[in-house]
Amino acid sequence: MDSYGGIVLITRGPLIPATGGGAVRTLACARRLSSMFTRVVIAGTDESSYLLMQNGREEKKSYPLLIKKISQLLRKTCNPERHTSDLGIPHEEAPFYFAIFDRGYDIRIAYLALRYRIRTFQAEFIGFCMPCLRLRWLFRGKVISATHNVEFERISRIYAEIPENKKEQLAKLETTINKQCDSVIAVSERDRNTFLSHGINAEKICIIPNGVELKNYASVVPYPIRELYGLNREALILFFHGAVNYPPNWRAVTFIAESILPALKKKGIESALIVSGKKPQKAPKWPEVYFTGYVEELASFIASADIALCPLDSGGGSRLKLLEYFAAGVPVIASSIGAEGIPVQDNEHLRIAESLDDYVTCISKLAASESERQRLADNAKCFVRDFDWDKLWIPSYQDTLLPMLRSSAIHRTH
Repeated sequence: MDSYGGIVLITRGPLIPATGGGAVRTLACARRLSSMFTRVVIAGTDESSYLLMQNGREEKKSYPLLIKKISQLLRKTCNPERHTSDLGIPHEEAPFYFAIFDRGYDIRIAYLALRYRIRTFQAEFIGFCMPCLRLRWLFRGKVISATHNVEFERISRIYAEIPENKKEQLAKLETTINKQCDSVIAVSERDRNTFLSHGINAEKICIIPNGVELKNYASVVPYPIRELYGLNREALILFFHGAVNYPPNWRAVTFIAESILPALKKKGIESALIVSGKKPQKAPKWPEVYFTGYVEELASFIASADIALCPLDSGGGSRLKLLEYFAAGVPVIASSIGAEGIPVQDNEHLRIAESLDDYVTCISKLAASESERQRLADNAKCFVRDFDWDKLWIPSYQDTLLPMLRSSAIHRTH
């Protein structure tokens, strides 16, 4: 394999521990790229430090004091909070767009490019492309827009209250930035088609789907969840994974807790919900709902469940949680939005449910049939074999992206 000088990934931090889908994808990418580039540098919102990754191992490094001071001064001067508010970007989403206005990113990225002789810049999320584009002329480099979603579409779905003219502004902003980048990574065919419909050149779009670390699921042993929470052996364990500070995840958990669980109880099905991921600051005291917080042994926690759920009503990109459920060998019930971006078939890899009645019916049927649960789980586990991160990132970079980067990357010197 050819070896290249270095690449900077710009994203929102912190990445470790990887508590969200964006962080999981970025780290998976960085670790694979570290086998292709002599060094991968991950720069984020942290004005004090960055990650240096070589051969899959990361090391936290500090910026020089002068770089820190200048970054802080520029952030205060640029006031990205005001600019994102003027654009109509919801407060929860604003940090993903700060880099458009915050010139402190430019200083940090320029330092890293000089320090590590880097000309290749990969921005995770659309807002982080701007400092890379501003620096491209200086380093005669290339900029990759590594999208995780079509952001304007995702935000419009989640925050319906945003005025239409603001939604149009976000769509125009995202399209303009992507057009300026040398390459755009989409996570699904659906996202690619959306980019195409907004005028992005088809030749610059590369699809790299979301994936999963299959080695973490190779010999997974279910976690003793029943003992941990004192659950009856007969209780049906339902599972949901996701940071609940993200509105679609919180609505999904609320729907399960306040609608699905009571409906199952009326049918005489004793059940409990395990929610893994960042805990809510203050959760309602729902009976039979247990928040684990972030767990290192995610595969074991998923494998302890009888059925995994993904009843999302909005969002974008594709769902990492679905692939994690599949890899753990647990049958899945999801909404069509929850399964969006992944080429699955209803009743073959999972069950699709849209209404409360749908979910209760599907759960009841799966609860009554171990063979049906096993059939879906086996099909899904076979399906997910093609979504190992190693199969996704390395071939895509070798076959599609690296040829475009050859003119800008610096070869390793021996």
